[in-house]
Amino acid sequence: MSSGPADRPAANPTSSNTSSSLDVIKNFATEVGNKISQAASAVERGVHDVMAMFPVVDLTADHPVPPLVYHYGDVDPGAAAMPSSFLQVRPCPTCTYAGSPAKASNCAVCQSPLPLSTQNGARKPPADAAKQPKSSLYPSLSICDNDTSMKTNDKDCIIVSERSGPRGLPQNQDPSTWTCPKCTLRNANTEARCSACGSGAGDGSVRRVSEPVAPKRSLARLTSVEQCWACPSCTFLNPQSGNVCLMCSKPKGGVSGGGNSADKFEAEDVEELRKFHEEEATQQWEGIMAFCRNDRSQFVDDRFPPLQSSLFVGRRAPPEFGKVTGWLRPPQLRGLDPRTPWSVCRTPMASDIQQGFLGDCWFLCAMSVVAERPSLINNIIITRDVNREGAYLIRLCVGGLWMILLDDLFPVEGRNCLAFSKAGRNQLWVPLIEKALAKAHGSYFSIEGGFVNEGLMFLTGAPCDKIALDADTTDTVDSVWAKLLSCHSAKFLMGASCGKPNESYNEQECLNMGLRPRHSYSVLDVQDIEGTRLIRLRDPWGRQAWKGDWSDNSKTWNPALRQALMPQGGSEGLFWISLPDFLKFFDCVDISKYREHWKEIRVQGAFPNNALHKNWSVWNMTVTETTEVDFTLYQQGYRGSSNESNAHHLDLLILVLACGADRRITKLVDASKRTTFSFVGTSCLLDPGHYIIWTLAFNHWNDMLLPAETFPKNVIAFHSGKAVAVERLSPPAYALADAIIFWAMRRGTRKNDQDGVTTYCHMHGGLVLVYENRHPNRGILLVCDCTKSRDTISTRGSLYSCDFIPPLTRMVVCILSPTHGSGFYVSFATKSRLCQPYENGLADWGPPGTQHFPETATELLSDLHSPRPLY
Repeated sequence: MSSGPADRPAANPTSSNTSSSLDVIKNFATEVGNKISQAASAVERGVHDVMAMFPVVDLTADHPVPPLVYHYGDVDPGAAAMPSSFLQVRPCPTCTYAGSPAKASNCAVCQSPLPLSTQNGARKPPADAAKQPKSSLYPSLSICDNDTSMKTNDKDCIIVSERSGPRGLPQNQDPSTWTCPKCTLRNANTEARCSACGSGAGDGSVRRVSEPVAPKRSLARLTSVEQCWACPSCTFLNPQSGNVCLMCSKPKGGVSGGGNSADKFEAEDVEELRKFHEEEATQQWEGIMAFCRNDRSQFVDDRFPPLQSSLFVGRRAPPEFGKVTGWLRPPQLRGLDPRTPWSVCRTPMASDIQQGFLGDCWFLCAMSVVAERPSLINNIIITRDVNREGAYLIRLCVGGLWMILLDDLFPVEGRNCLAFSKAGRNQLWVPLIEKALAKAHGSYFSIEGGFVNEGLMFLTGAPCDKIALDADTTDTVDSVWAKLLSCHSAKFLMGASCGKPNESYNEQECLNMGLRPRHSYSVLDVQDIEGTRLIRLRDPWGRQAWKGDWSDNSKTWNPALRQALMPQGGSEGLFWISLPDFLKFFDCVDISKYREHWKEIRVQGAFPNNALHKNWSVWNMTVTETTEVDFTLYQQGYRGSSNESNAHHLDLLILVLACGADRRITKLVDASKRTTFSFVGTSCLLDPGHYIIWTLAFNHWNDMLLPAETFPKNVIAFHSGKAVAVERLSPPAYALADAIIFWAMRRGTRKNDQDGVTTYCHMHGGLVLVYENRHPNRGILLVCDCTKSRDTISTRGSLYSCDFIPPLTRMVVCILSPTHGSGFYVSFATKSRLCQPYENGLADWGPPGTQHFPETATELLSDLHSPRPLY
């Protein structure tokens, strides 16, 4: 029988009762402790589950964890080696969260699949990592590997900035949501605060590039989304007043394969555009500099990291790259003059330029030509002072577009000297420009081999031309001389290439005469004195000079000419040479038509892979005053491209056609050469009126209906003396066929095969064949056999074709293009006969019941290869 509390004795408890009471209390305490532990465990599990659903990443910490660490910051130059990363970061391609576990297959925030790692698990830091010096950090770095090509994700870049103005939208983000700046969770626009961490839409000062920051000056002008235009490449909202995206520098028109909307552009002053681009780029550069200073780190360019993939593509290193032992910054480099401190640019001179192990003399020669005008070098080098942060802006025109940001890590050879180009007096302007070009094309190896006019295009962005020095008749000699005088009078930049690679001549003879074969000389002056035609040249290396007639010690000088032309200057590489000797020893003159205060428009487009008119865009140019206009078409991805659509050189062509107010073509005004070079151009004098400009390429065509996003990209630049306006239009059906027919009829070779039948054949850069049937009531059966051609491709998909050409029509029979750019051979043979219209189709010359073989009445070919009426 148990007793309640009232039955217990109130005093004098015995020893046994005391022991029993203590046991009860201990048991009770133990039970309470267990329950508390269970409750705490339950709470902890609940919190863990919630955190797993919504992990909070504190990006405002004093020392944020960077995506990548390079261990070469302030290391001993003697211990420099190829840097490597030991952190494995896989940012989510959807929400940009980068804190998921290394072995996770899905994002911890949005559960989207994560990109596969290039390694099994995260790398462990080296055992002596704690002893290593402070690492050079930059938050825009993406994971990359020493032995693989780098893949970047712009959405991982963190930018420190105040939130102001409208937000740009990332490419994959729903416009009805906003991303929390603290935990990166997407929230509905109706929510004022983040449902995970409680932060407001405007809280925090650190955010990801998925919400880009425009320069403050530009954002201050914006008051609503309606006042902005969305970049077609990165979707950032830009002010309507600008034609270039402030975030990615792409043109306002972007890439378009056609469409009903028309984009309009007006020409602007070249110098004003340069200043505008420089100002906008400098503001972004200043943001990077401020971050590096606050973080006490140095800038490392994640898009061109100091890795093997930036030197060359592939596993086997070319011989010249085997000498590269690492990457160093200027303070760690051994310069040409150890007593002179490093500078970006003192006074740029052509004699400063020195070539290294890399075979890019074509570019360095172009640089030496531009260096004759130091103001142009100053236009290229935007960052003119050495800085500890190691961030520099270089202005090159690559693919028709400007501005390149890079760091100051340079490849070095065993003695810690620059492995590639260098400049005298311990200047950095030459290796910086060389590195900018290498970055633009993916690797240093991609810029080996080229032509001087291509280098001039990269450096000036101006229209470039070439004068071939293969004159063998008096008329041709006079024409060459007239062009030289005209270009010199216009103050164009000119460089003459020594040696004739396509002819057999004695290189030793060049050397004996003081010339350097396969080398470019700056053209400084052109003079015609008393019938004597002289050209003044400079060897940019300044090591030797011409020893023939009209050299410094030549007996051909008379006192009057010596007094007028002051020939003394051979020790500096300066000399005069006569026109006959110039034609004998030099192959061509490359020209950059750089002119201050001309007007310029640059717009981006694409090359469709078929004739379907809905994919094409043409440019309608309005001219209000008679003016000279230069057209330049650039193909993007010409060097070092890994994109399949840009894996080979496209055959570029520009057609300029006059049209009436109804936009109906009236005549061919001008056409460029058809070439697989990196760019092509043409120049013409245009009267007031409307003109249609076609930008064409054919050797990438196939029978697949691909989306417009996959088409190879291009940029066309318009340079004019007076203001012009350009409008992007979608051409009507068969407009492409009509343009090609106009071109072939005006520039091709005409041949009358028989009464009423005419052939127009254009064989420069390929083959374009147009047949014309003027019979009022008789058709033509035509067989075209190009099967003996080599390294060519046809828009018909076959080198053999058979066609029925109705009465009073013309037809583009075939267009043959080189597959690679050089070494191709074109051969064709035709036979034809008259027949009754639509009698038996191709009769015994082709498949029964057909009028064309291969068939042209398809969606992809009919706009080019359908018969067109004569009237």
